[in-house]
Amino acid sequence: MHNEEFSFVHLTDIHVIDAESAELVERAFREIHNLRPLPDFVVIGGDFVENGTQEEFDSFLPVFEKLQIPAYTLCGNHDLVDGIDPTLYQRIFGDPCYAFDHKGYRCIMLDTTHRDYETYSWHGYVRPEAVNWLRGELSRLSGDHPILRGVRPFRSVGSLYKNTPLRSDTTRLLTGSTPEATEPIAWVREHNGGRVFYTSLGHPQDFRDENFQRMLVNALFWAARREPVRR
Repeated sequence: MHNEEFSFVHLTDIHVIDAESAELVERAFREIHNLRPLPDFVVIGGDFVENGTQEEFDSFLPVFEKLQIPAYTLCGNHDLVDGIDPTLYQRIFGDPCYAFDHKGYRCIMLDTTHRDYETYSWHGYVRPEAVNWLRGELSRLSGDHPILRGVRPFRSVGSLYKNTPLRSDTTRLLTGSTPEATEPIAWVREHNGGRVFYTSLGHPQDFRDENFQRMLVNALFWAARREPVRR
């Protein structure tokens, strides 16, 4: 994997409530567009609005669409309807926990909002389902997955396909890189009790590599919920 240097901008607590406050955000976006070198992306760390209402998001979204570089978002407590309901945020921005690859790095976006402020307030509590998602993501990064047992890094002469974005409920197993791009090349998903493995590799020469062969064998046993037979 090729790890390259890059820069990004982090914005947070925008708190748009009307056209006037939206103009301040648009001014900040113009400043970002004038930076040189241009940042690779923007992370907006939550609290886009003040009260999580549709009217406030309607003021913010036309400005957000003017951002000319990729943006990754996180949900803030002020983005929840009545402080507890993430439905509107998720309808606009998608799953609150997700990860993405950029120039050889795995960027993890962890949702730290929760729904029980009477008990926990805002002081460091993360929902169990978000913690479980994070554990799964870290397990993937460490290579601690049955499909990867005995699999060492290997090279493929095949094409690197654009596979992103992946669904948030997938488990990324392998990432491939060329000088031009980095993409996930193998992942799994569990749904309704079933297990699915997918890889975008498959050049005829891949099947001659013992690591690729081992991954496929491990994947078959994993999908069948059986332990691989070692010979």
